[in-house]
Amino acid sequence: MSDYAKLAAEPRTVTGKEVKKLRRQGVMPGIIYGPAVDEPAKISVSARDFDVIYNHAGASSLIDVSVGTTSHTVFIRNVDRDPVKQTLVHAEFYAPRLDQETEMTVAIITVGETSDRGAGVLNHGRADVVVRGLPANIPQQFEVDLSVLANVDDSILVSDLQVPRGVEIVTPGDEVVVRLTAAQRATGPATAEEAEAEAGEVPETSAADENPSA
Repeated sequence: MSDYAKLAAEPRTVTGKEVKKLRRQGVMPGIIYGPAVDEPAKISVSARDFDVIYNHAGASSLIDVSVGTTSHTVFIRNVDRDPVKQTLVHAEFYAPRLDQETEMTVAIITVGETSDRGAGVLNHGRADVVVRGLPANIPQQFEVDLSVLANVDDSILVSDLQVPRGVEIVTPGDEVVVRLTAAQRATGPATAEEAEAEAGEVPETSAADENPSA
């Protein structure tokens, strides 16, 4: 018996416009598909229960979805929400073969603060990476500690991520996750004399310039 989070589901026969009635009742439609199932299965789940599990598991942690007497170990994929109300509209559940490697996108989160005392500006690069491994070995997320960034041009690369045994990062290792860059000094508009001086075109001062009444 796995220790994965459990989500109860029901077979779904309602499709098309009738699905709106389910959503009004707090039920979210979904579908289970992937190499571990013979054919895609339409399901419905409690939107509230799903939201709780998804907030905890994310998109790269396995969960168990039970449909009647059958249980499927799946990843949550492609969660759709209403763009205005942010209510759940639909979700896909991908059922991998647990004995075969698969590729997943895993999020990167940052913790702590840079130790440069504000001398630089933190620029973010990649927010996630693609990894390959057995489904049970794939991490929920990668965590990077910003406190290792102490000087301008210090960076954390994909190759610096701590990878669990049995997992390989597919994303190129030289891609930047975060980097400290020099802060841009704010400047106001240059005066005419400053602009001419920078261009090397400051005219010589004449006697008439010194004495306008001449």
